[in-house]
Amino acid sequence: MTSRSLSSTIRELALERLGVVADEILAGHCVALSRPDELASLLVEYSAEAHRV
Repeated sequence: MTSRSLSSTIRELALERLGVVADEILAGHCVALSRPDELASLLVEYSAEAHRV
C-alpha cells in the first residue's frame, strides 16, 4: 500500500466512522517538525472553534 492510498483510506474511515472530513497538511513523517507553523495554526483554529460552541 502506498502512502497516497493509505492517506485516502484514512480520510474515508474518518468520514465514515467519525462523520468528519480530515484536515491534511502535506508534510513528511512528522508534521510537527516539518510544518510546525501550519500545525499550530490548525490547532489554534480548532481551539477557537471549540470555544465558540
